[in-house]
Amino acid sequence: GTGFGVDFQLDITCVDCTAGIPANDDCSGALAQIDGVTFTGTTCCASGSDSPNFIAGFGTAYDVFFTFNSGDCDTFDFNVTNTGGSEVGLMIYNGACGALDDIAGCVVTGTCAGSIENFVTLTPNTDYFFSVFTTDPSGCGEFEFTTNCIYLGCTDVTADNYDPIANQDDGSCTWTVAPANDLCANAAPLVCNTTIVGSTGGSTSTGSPVGVAGCEAGPGAGVWYTFTG
Repeated sequence: GTGFGVDFQLDITCVDCTAGIPANDDCSGALAQIDGVTFTGTTCCASGSDSPNFIAGFGTAYDVFFTFNSGDCDTFDFNVTNTGGSEVGLMIYNGACGALDDIAGCVVTGTCAGSIENFVTLTPNTDYFFSVFTTDPSGCGEFEFTTNCIYLGCTDVTADNYDPIANQDDGSCTWTVAPANDLCANAAPLVCNTTIVGSTGGSTSTGSPVGVAGCEAGPGAGVWYTFTG
C-alpha cells in the first residue's frame, strides 16, 4: 500500500550535567541536615529514583536525599520551600536505605511544612529520610530545606516549672504566685516608647470590671497597666 506522511515537531531540552549527578542522588549518600540550618539546592541532574513515591505515581521521581537524626528531640519540624518556578515535591520516609517506607508526601508550589509526629511515632536517636524530587528533570526544581529539633516544655520564664531548654510550649506551666500587677491597685506604669514583656501566667480575675458597656461582660484573668496621657 501507499504510505501517508505525518507532520510532527520534536523538541529536545537538555540540562548541562557535566559536573555530574548530585552527591546525595541516592539514599546511601543522603545529606545529614543540621538542626536549624537551611539547605539551598536543586534537583538538577538527579537520576531516577528506585525508592517508593506515591506522589509521583506512574511518573519517574528524579530526587535528592536528606536525613535527619531525631536525637533527644521530642519531635522535629520540616520545611521545604519551592524557590523557583519548576515542579518540586517532598517525600518523607521511615526505615533504612533499601527498605524505605514512604509515610507522607506533598507537591511543593510554595511551602510544605509540618511536624514529624503528625505522620509517625518518633523514635529517639533515629535517622529519618527525605527526598526532594521532580518528575520533570528538565525543570531543575530549586528549593530550600530546613529541619528544626523541638523540645517541649514550659517556656514562660515566670512559671514555677520554666524549662530553659524548651523551645515550644506544651501548656504545662504552673504558677504559685500571682504577678505583681495582678490587681488594678497594683497596675504597672507604662512609659512612652518602651516595650513591655510580660505574662498573664498565674493571674486572677479579681477586681476585673464587670458589665462595662462595650467591654467583655466578664473579663478573664489578666494583669494591669496604667498610663498617663
